[in-house]
Amino acid sequence: MFIEEKAHFSLFYKLKSEFGNTVTVSDSYQDTPIAVPILTIDLSFIDFSKFEIGSYNYIRRVNWIVDVFAKTKNQRDSIVFKLMNILEQKVPIYDYD
Repeated sequence: MFIEEKAHFSLFYKLKSEFGNTVTVSDSYQDTPIAVPILTIDLSFIDFSKFEIGSYNYIRRVNWIVDVFAKTKNQRDSIVFKLMNILEQKVPIYDYD
């Protein structure tokens, strides 16, 4: 399993544990009708940039899109503020192999 995939699953399970049963956390978009409130996590892009001239080291940058769907604006804002607080902390990357 690639490090980016491990980071994706680590983020998914971190949000799932933080929100518990109050918000459904989904890996990407669902094809079926959704029950709100829900967070969907989708990988946006992975970028590899050279770290140092003449070196083979790269900086990996991974961006996710997290969509928040809720019944009301207040519910959505509450989820977003909690999400921002969670994402300001470090998310440990676990080995799922």
